[in-house]
Amino acid sequence: ADLRKGRLKSQQFKYGQIRINFFGGLQLGEVPPLTTWEGLAARDADRIRAYDPTNGGRNLIPMQDIMAAINKYAEEENWDKDPVSGLYVPRPIQGSTLPLSLRGLNLVGSAETGSGKTMAFVVTAVSAIDRTRRAPQVLMMAHNRALLDQLVEEMRKMQTHLGRLSPANAFGVASLDEDNFDPSATVILSTAGKLAGAMRQISPGEIRLVVADEVDEIFQNISQAMGHGR
Repeated sequence: ADLRKGRLKSQQFKYGQIRINFFGGLQLGEVPPLTTWEGLAARDADRIRAYDPTNGGRNLIPMQDIMAAINKYAEEENWDKDPVSGLYVPRPIQGSTLPLSLRGLNLVGSAETGSGKTMAFVVTAVSAIDRTRRAPQVLMMAHNRALLDQLVEEMRKMQTHLGRLSPANAFGVASLDEDNFDPSATVILSTAGKLAGAMRQISPGEIRLVVADEVDEIFQNISQAMGHGR
């Protein structure tokens, strides 16, 4: 996204009932949807250019480990498979957003509850982490505690699967809404109400990725807290 020069360009991508607005210089035809989770391997070069160009991806969690963790997760959760190939298939919100987020693009996605948005967040987060740094790099926000707890649960499941594959994949996950909050964790999760506190405890300049779940509700909550109503 060409945000630094003040030129914010948006394109809309439709995939079934999913609507995606993304910001950048690409044409929609350049970013085909992800049709199987194994297709992540072909997107790894995009991820490296976006999140670790200097080191050629050496500081990132290996994509083969991320794919193995996803498949283990899919097996446990009994995800849908392609009837021909037998491979696990992404949900529409996952297949349409991940090719964009792995390129480091800013995007806004709209999909119904239960569509699989959380896993799209989680896969993007673990794909962006520099595993050589023990400092906050990903900030994930939710507008209420119930949604936050869901994000924390899914993030920690992926954390466990990746850690089992290799100790080098280890990273910390911490919720600002929990008593044992660790400000040095790699992934920081927070409700909108605790966001100001989160930013006081971490360095914004170190954050590589920001995820906002139900961002419209987050801004509504902030507006109401400031006394502006809707």
